[in-house]
Amino acid sequence: MLITHYADLAPGSGRILLEVYGRILMVVHLTAKAGLPVVVDWPMMKDQRGGFGPVMRLLGEQDAVERCLGCLSPLVTAGLVIKLSGTEPVPADATFTYGYRRSRKADKGSPSHLRRLERRALARGEPSQDISCDWIQARYAVPMQSRTSGQNFHLFIKRVPAASLTEGNPCSYGLGVLIPRFDGRGA
Repeated sequence: MLITHYADLAPGSGRILLEVYGRILMVVHLTAKAGLPVVVDWPMMKDQRGGFGPVMRLLGEQDAVERCLGCLSPLVTAGLVIKLSGTEPVPADATFTYGYRRSRKADKGSPSHLRRLERRALARGEPSQDISCDWIQARYAVPMQSRTSGQNFHLFIKRVPAASLTEGNPCSYGLGVLIPRFDGRGA
């Protein structure tokens, strides 16, 4: 995947931070389903439970980022999301030091349950190597709602070093690839 542009967003209020991040991730998910993958980043993430930080960054090709911003325009108009930047080119001197993975907790340790989780991950386009009995304990979770079933769930996210990610496309929630770090933000 080519990451050429970015846009920075912030919730209109800190009290609804996770709800806004969940809505942005849903737009990223729908944009990916339309064939325009976007990667997400929280460049000011803190190492504490729920410490996403006040900025969420969308990264990808210019068309994909602009499509996401277009879909988010009702939230901007309503004051729920603040655009901190337009669609800007990623600086040429950006370094790739980390990424994010979707983290899962198994409700059962049975082999059949693990195989089901692996099938579901593959159907979402996530690498099957993420599935194992060693479930990652996530500090970061965003509340989400399934568009197909209407069921509520939490999307558990873990920031990981670059060495633990492989080349490829992001999962449908914009996770699983290397993130460029630039302009003094990020860890």
